Amino acid sequence: MKIVICATTFPPALGGLENVAEMTADALGRGGDAVTVLTRTAGPEMPERAYRLVRSPSFFSALRECRTADAAVMVNVGLKILSPLLASRTPFAIWHQTLHIGAHADRRTTLPDRIKDQVVRRLATRNLGCSDYVTATLPGSRTKSTVANPYDPARMFEEPGVTRDGDLVFVGRLVSDKGVDVILRAMALPPLAFARLTIVGQGPERSSLGALAAELGLADRVRFVGARTGAELRRTFAAHRVLVVPSVWEEPFGIVALEGLACGCEVVVARSGGLPE
Repeated sequence: MKIVICATTFPPALGGLENVAEMTADALGRGGDAVTVLTRTAGPEMPERAYRLVRSPSFFSALRECRTADAAVMVNVGLKILSPLLASRTPFAIWHQTLHIGAHADRRTTLPDRIKDQVVRRLATRNLGCSDYVTATLPGSRTKSTVANPYDPARMFEEPGVTRDGDLVFVGRLVSDKGVDVILRAMALPPLAFARLTIVGQGPERSSLGALAAELGLADRVRFVGARTGAELRRTFAAHRVLVVPSVWEEPFGIVALEGLACGCEVVVARSGGLPE
Protein backbone atom coordinates (compact mmCIF):
# COMPACT_ATOMS: atom_id res chain seq x y z
CA MET A 1 0.00 0.00 0.00
CA LYS A 2 1.27 3.48 -0.82
CA ILE A 3 0.78 5.92 2.04
CA VAL A 4 1.56 9.62 2.28
CA ILE A 5 2.09 11.10 5.74
CA CYS A 6 1.62 14.86 5.90
CA ALA A 7 3.57 16.03 8.94
CA THR A 8 3.07 19.62 10.03
CA THR A 9 6.42 19.37 11.81
CA PHE A 10 9.13 16.71 11.70
CA PRO A 11 12.66 16.00 13.00
CA PRO A 12 15.10 17.63 13.48
CA ALA A 13 12.44 19.73 15.23
CA LEU A 14 12.02 18.39 18.77
CA GLY A 15 8.78 17.29 20.37
CA GLY A 16 6.27 14.51 20.80
CA LEU A 17 4.38 15.24 17.57
CA GLU A 18 7.59 15.09 15.56
CA ASN A 19 8.58 11.78 17.14
CA VAL A 20 5.13 10.28 16.52
CA ALA A 21 5.26 11.19 12.82
CA GLU A 22 8.76 9.78 12.37
CA MET A 23 8.13 6.56 14.30
CA THR A 24 4.89 5.91 12.43
CA ALA A 25 6.47 6.47 9.02
CA ASP A 26 9.38 4.18 9.85
CA ALA A 27 7.19 1.42 11.30
CA LEU A 28 4.79 1.42 8.33
CA GLY A 29 7.73 1.35 5.94
CA ARG A 30 9.36 -1.55 7.75
CA GLY A 31 6.01 -3.34 7.66
CA GLY A 32 6.03 -3.32 3.86
CA ASP A 33 4.10 -0.17 2.93
CA ALA A 34 5.58 2.40 0.55
CA VAL A 35 5.64 5.52 2.72
CA THR A 36 6.41 9.11 1.74
CA VAL A 37 6.55 11.90 4.32
CA LEU A 38 5.72 15.46 3.22
CA THR A 39 6.78 18.19 5.66
CA ARG A 40 7.54 21.90 5.76
CA THR A 41 10.26 21.38 8.37
CA ALA A 42 13.71 22.10 6.98
CA GLY A 43 16.63 19.83 7.81
CA PRO A 44 18.92 17.09 6.55
CA GLU A 45 17.94 13.78 5.05
CA MET A 46 17.10 10.98 7.50
CA PRO A 47 19.58 8.16 6.72
CA GLU A 48 18.68 4.48 6.83
CA ARG A 49 14.96 4.96 7.33
CA ALA A 50 12.20 2.91 5.74
CA TYR A 51 10.43 5.85 4.07
CA ARG A 52 10.99 8.66 1.58
CA LEU A 53 11.22 12.16 3.00
CA VAL A 54 10.26 15.24 0.96
CA ARG A 55 10.96 18.53 2.71
CA SER A 56 9.25 21.77 1.62
CA PRO A 57 7.50 20.26 -1.41
CA SER A 58 6.00 22.54 -4.04
CA PHE A 59 2.24 22.42 -4.57
CA PHE A 60 2.64 20.28 -7.69
CA SER A 61 5.15 17.84 -6.22
CA ALA A 62 2.92 17.37 -3.16
CA LEU A 63 -0.10 16.93 -5.44
CA ARG A 64 1.73 14.27 -7.43
CA GLU A 65 2.68 12.36 -4.28
CA CYS A 66 -0.86 12.50 -2.92
CA ARG A 67 -2.52 11.54 -6.21
CA THR A 68 -0.46 8.39 -6.55
CA ALA A 69 -1.09 7.30 -2.94
CA ASP A 70 -3.76 4.87 -1.80
CA ALA A 71 -4.32 6.85 1.39
CA ALA A 72 -2.91 9.75 3.35
CA VAL A 73 -2.52 10.54 7.03
CA MET A 74 -2.24 14.12 8.25
CA VAL A 75 -0.63 14.41 11.69
CA ASN A 76 -2.63 17.38 12.98
CA VAL A 77 -4.28 19.71 10.49
CA GLY A 78 -1.70 21.69 8.53
CA LEU A 79 -3.15 24.29 6.18
CA LYS A 80 0.04 24.66 4.10
CA ILE A 81 -0.09 21.04 2.95
CA LEU A 82 -3.88 20.85 2.83
CA SER A 83 -4.48 22.29 -0.66
CA PRO A 84 -2.60 19.62 -2.65
CA LEU A 85 -4.07 16.90 -0.45
CA LEU A 86 -7.64 18.04 -1.11
CA ALA A 87 -6.94 18.55 -4.81
CA SER A 88 -5.67 14.98 -5.09
CA ARG A 89 -9.02 13.53 -3.89
CA THR A 90 -7.08 10.85 -2.03
CA PRO A 91 -8.90 9.57 1.07
CA PHE A 92 -7.20 10.84 4.20
CA ALA A 93 -7.34 10.55 7.96
CA ILE A 94 -6.36 13.25 10.43
CA TRP A 95 -4.47 11.95 13.45
CA HIS A 96 -5.18 14.55 16.13
CA GLN A 97 -2.36 15.14 18.60
CA THR A 98 -4.15 18.07 20.24
CA LEU A 99 -7.73 18.85 21.19
CA HIS A 100 -10.00 19.67 18.27
CA ILE A 101 -10.62 23.41 17.99
CA GLY A 102 -14.33 22.85 18.62
CA ALA A 103 -13.49 21.72 22.16
CA HIS A 104 -12.27 25.21 23.06
CA ALA A 105 -15.68 26.78 23.53
CA ASP A 106 -14.21 29.62 25.58
CA ARG A 107 -11.63 30.60 22.96
CA ARG A 108 -12.17 33.13 20.19
CA THR A 109 -11.52 31.28 16.95
CA THR A 110 -9.53 32.73 14.07
CA LEU A 111 -10.20 32.20 10.36
CA PRO A 112 -7.55 29.43 10.14
CA ASP A 113 -9.20 27.76 13.14
CA ARG A 114 -12.59 27.83 11.42
CA ILE A 115 -11.10 26.39 8.23
CA LYS A 116 -9.51 23.57 10.22
CA ASP A 117 -12.83 22.89 11.93
CA GLN A 118 -14.59 22.50 8.60
CA VAL A 119 -11.85 20.21 7.28
CA VAL A 120 -12.33 17.98 10.31
CA ARG A 121 -16.13 18.03 10.10
CA ARG A 122 -16.71 17.79 6.35
CA LEU A 123 -13.63 16.72 4.41
CA ALA A 124 -11.59 14.17 6.37
CA THR A 125 -12.39 10.54 5.58
CA ARG A 126 -11.69 9.65 9.20
CA ASN A 127 -10.61 11.44 12.38
CA LEU A 128 -8.28 9.68 14.80
CA GLY A 129 -7.55 10.80 18.35
CA CYS A 130 -4.24 9.97 20.01
CA SER A 131 -6.20 9.16 23.19
CA ASP A 132 -9.83 8.59 24.15
CA TYR A 133 -9.66 12.01 25.78
CA VAL A 134 -8.84 13.66 22.43
CA THR A 135 -11.25 11.46 20.46
CA ALA A 136 -14.13 12.60 22.68
CA THR A 137 -13.60 16.18 21.45
CA LEU A 138 -13.86 15.22 17.77
CA PRO A 139 -17.13 15.68 15.85
CA GLY A 140 -19.12 12.78 14.45
CA SER A 141 -19.40 9.27 15.79
CA ARG A 142 -19.02 6.79 12.92
CA THR A 143 -15.96 8.45 11.44
CA LYS A 144 -13.77 8.75 14.52
CA SER A 145 -11.72 6.36 16.61
CA THR A 146 -8.66 6.26 18.85
CA VAL A 147 -5.19 5.25 17.70
CA ALA A 148 -2.89 5.65 20.68
CA ASN A 149 0.55 7.13 20.20
CA PRO A 150 3.55 4.80 19.93
CA TYR A 151 6.97 4.64 21.49
CA ASP A 152 10.05 3.07 19.92
CA PRO A 153 11.00 -0.18 21.73
CA ALA A 154 14.35 -0.17 19.92
CA ARG A 155 15.24 3.09 21.68
CA MET A 156 13.41 2.83 24.99
CA PHE A 157 13.77 -0.34 27.06
CA GLU A 158 15.06 -1.46 30.45
CA GLU A 159 18.80 -0.83 30.32
CA PRO A 160 20.79 -3.75 31.79
CA GLY A 161 23.66 -2.93 34.09
CA VAL A 162 22.35 0.46 35.23
CA THR A 163 21.82 0.82 38.97
CA ARG A 164 18.36 2.23 39.72
CA ASP A 165 19.41 4.33 42.72
CA GLY A 166 17.76 7.64 41.81
CA ASP A 167 14.43 8.65 43.33
CA LEU A 168 12.36 10.96 41.09
CA VAL A 169 12.93 12.11 37.53
CA PHE A 170 11.10 14.66 35.38
CA VAL A 171 11.60 14.72 31.61
CA GLY A 172 10.17 17.52 29.48
CA ARG A 173 10.28 21.14 28.45
CA LEU A 174 10.78 23.61 31.28
CA VAL A 175 7.63 25.63 30.69
CA SER A 176 4.83 26.52 33.08
CA ASP A 177 2.37 24.01 31.56
CA LYS A 178 4.56 21.07 32.59
CA GLY A 179 4.14 21.71 36.33
CA VAL A 180 7.75 21.34 37.48
CA ASP A 181 7.01 23.87 40.22
CA VAL A 182 4.38 21.43 41.53
CA ILE A 183 7.06 18.76 42.07
CA LEU A 184 9.38 21.24 43.75
CA ARG A 185 6.72 22.44 46.17
CA ALA A 186 5.74 18.83 46.93
CA MET A 187 9.36 18.00 47.75
CA ALA A 188 9.33 20.66 50.44
CA LEU A 189 6.56 18.76 52.28
CA PRO A 190 7.33 16.10 54.95
CA PRO A 191 6.36 12.99 52.90
CA LEU A 192 9.08 13.80 50.34
CA ALA A 193 11.59 15.30 52.74
CA PHE A 194 14.36 12.89 51.71
CA ALA A 195 13.54 12.46 48.01
CA ARG A 196 15.97 13.51 45.30
CA LEU A 197 14.85 14.85 41.93
CA THR A 198 16.59 14.94 38.56
CA ILE A 199 15.13 17.43 36.06
CA VAL A 200 15.83 16.60 32.41
CA GLY A 201 15.02 19.30 29.88
CA GLN A 202 15.48 22.91 29.02
CA GLY A 203 13.24 25.90 28.48
CA PRO A 204 12.38 29.44 29.51
CA GLU A 205 11.47 28.47 33.10
CA ARG A 206 14.95 27.13 33.90
CA SER A 207 16.14 30.16 35.88
CA SER A 208 12.91 30.65 37.83
CA LEU A 209 12.73 26.94 38.71
CA GLY A 210 16.31 27.00 39.93
CA ALA A 211 15.48 30.01 42.08
CA LEU A 212 12.38 28.26 43.45
CA ALA A 213 14.41 25.17 44.35
CA ALA A 214 16.87 27.35 46.25
CA GLU A 215 14.08 29.28 47.97
CA LEU A 216 12.50 26.02 49.15
CA GLY A 217 15.82 24.73 50.48
CA LEU A 218 16.08 21.98 47.86
CA ALA A 219 19.34 22.96 46.18
CA ASP A 220 21.13 19.84 47.47
CA ARG A 221 18.31 17.48 46.41
CA VAL A 222 17.46 18.78 42.92
CA ARG A 223 19.68 18.43 39.85
CA PHE A 224 19.10 20.20 36.53
CA VAL A 225 20.92 18.17 33.86
CA GLY A 226 19.68 19.79 30.63
CA ALA A 227 18.15 18.05 27.63
CA ARG A 228 18.94 14.39 26.95
CA THR A 229 18.01 12.11 24.06
CA GLY A 230 18.63 8.60 22.80
CA ALA A 231 20.75 6.23 24.88
CA GLU A 232 21.60 8.94 27.40
CA LEU A 233 17.91 9.53 28.11
CA ARG A 234 17.24 5.79 28.30
CA ARG A 235 20.00 5.38 30.89
CA THR A 236 18.60 8.32 32.84
CA PHE A 237 15.19 6.64 33.05
CA ALA A 238 16.88 3.38 34.03
CA ALA A 239 18.72 5.07 36.90
CA HIS A 240 15.51 6.35 38.58
CA ARG A 241 12.67 4.62 40.38
CA VAL A 242 9.81 7.03 39.64
CA LEU A 243 9.02 9.23 36.64
CA VAL A 244 6.79 12.16 37.55
CA VAL A 245 4.56 13.83 34.92
CA PRO A 246 2.79 16.64 36.84
CA SER A 247 1.41 18.62 33.89
CA VAL A 248 -0.96 21.40 34.92
CA TRP A 249 -2.51 21.56 31.45
CA GLU A 250 -4.48 18.65 30.03
CA GLU A 251 -1.94 16.63 28.06
CA PRO A 252 -3.53 15.06 24.97
CA PHE A 253 -1.43 11.93 25.53
CA GLY A 254 2.03 12.21 27.13
CA ILE A 255 4.51 9.95 25.32
CA VAL A 256 7.09 10.48 28.06
CA ALA A 257 4.92 8.32 30.34
CA LEU A 258 5.14 5.43 27.85
CA GLU A 259 8.90 5.85 27.57
CA GLY A 260 9.31 5.83 31.35
CA LEU A 261 7.22 2.67 31.67
CA ALA A 262 9.22 1.00 28.90
CA CYS A 263 12.43 1.78 30.78
CA GLY A 264 11.13 0.26 34.01
CA CYS A 265 10.10 3.34 35.97
CA GLU A 266 7.05 3.57 38.14
CA VAL A 267 5.05 6.48 36.71
CA VAL A 268 3.06 9.10 38.60
CA VAL A 269 0.97 11.38 36.38
CA ALA A 270 -1.51 14.22 36.70
CA ARG A 271 -5.08 12.95 36.78
CA SER A 272 -6.13 14.95 33.72
CA GLY A 273 -6.20 14.81 29.93
CA GLY A 274 -4.92 11.66 28.29
CA LEU A 275 -2.27 10.87 30.90
CA PRO A 276 -4.36 8.47 33.03
CA GLU A 277 -4.91 6.32 29.92
